[in-house]
Amino acid sequence: MRDLFKSLFLALTAGVLFGFTACVTDAGGKKEEGGTSTLTEVSITVSANSMTATGSVALTAVPSPSDISADYTWSIESGSDYATLSATSGKTVTLTGTNTTSLNQSVKVKVIATSGSVTKSTDTTITVQAVSQTQTA
Repeated sequence: MRDLFKSLFLALTAGVLFGFTACVTDAGGKKEEGGTSTLTEVSITVSANSMTATGSVALTAVPSPSDISADYTWSIESGSDYATLSATSGKTVTLTGTNTTSLNQSVKVKVIATSGSVTKSTDTTITVQAVSQTQTA
């Protein structure tokens, strides 16, 4: 009778341990039953890849997997003389052109996504068109 209880106890313990490990998140960031997701990457969607000298473009951070809750930090990595950001945080920001030159300019925008202890970043480049040259007679 004692061996029967010992076997039953071992079987129950193994079943509980196996069931617990089946509910945790795998390293690939996929959500399994009872687990949580892990941020694996962030991308940026843009309303347009170029804008007029004083136009605007909406930029949205897109985490992967999509159900992740994250904090976003935006910055202009290069070309800050030719555009400004509406904010430095939030999932969506607006880039507004301030180009006063007679040449098209490139503005590189970076977003950093932070979810718990995981941080991912990416960037995109937007063309800000030259200011129109009007001629007077």
